[in-house]
Amino acid sequence: MKFKMFGVVFGLALLAVTLSAGAPAAARTGAAKAAGAAGKAQILACTLDPSMAQGGWVSESYVFAIKGDSVAVADRIALVTNGNQPIEGKVVDSSAKKMAFSWTATTRDSRGQITKMAYRGSYFPATGKVIVKAKPTGYRNTFEARGTCTSK
Repeated sequence: MKFKMFGVVFGLALLAVTLSAGAPAAARTGAAKAAGAAGKAQILACTLDPSMAQGGWVSESYVFAIKGDSVAVADRIALVTNGNQPIEGKVVDSSAKKMAFSWTATTRDSRGQITKMAYRGSYFPATGKVIVKAKPTGYRNTFEARGTCTSK
């Protein structure tokens, strides 16, 4: 799947950056309009509160563009590791109570060591709550952060 099906990929990236940077309201509104051009995709803008213990593997903000069983994920890690483009993922669970997504990102730490991280995001529409978990493949560690999402 190409991200072109979601419409303006730049809008998603811009929305993620402006939400995390605390940009002025006009910039946030413009980014939301650009992301809205993504057609029939459901857009979730999420803010999380990862602790320092998460080692930077879970971002402070995410934008999920959901269309059918596919999801485009834009966050700090996705944009850095994927050439300023959202990462393609899939919807692995969808019900009235919960929607869950999974995606992977190949990252490089400060020592140059390459790690493939498996991510899972769970969104609860009734409360707007979100949980994002990151797990380095081949290791037992799991990193988690919780927050809230708004539908755009």
